[in-house]
Amino acid sequence: MNYCELITSPYYGVVEEICIQQGSLISEGGSLFYIRIQDDTIASISIGINGRVQSIEVSKGEDVIPGMVLACVETEFFSAERD
Repeated sequence: MNYCELITSPYYGVVEEICIQQGSLISEGGSLFYIRIQDDTIASISIGINGRVQSIEVSKGEDVIPGMVLACVETEFFSAERD
């Protein structure tokens, strides 16, 4: 079973770099976005799953706020069924 994991911004800031493309495969812990946050440092956005990028919802240079959706990643969900 597949589901879409929404990747959201935890910060107020500006998208500095988008490290993924629609349709690309991503690995757990890899950087997906870099956001320039309010104290002028660069923060990396990553997730703890493997999957395929279904959509990218922001553009380079776009302002973001906490909770704003950056991307959707499709991943497989395995349920343990007992016999």
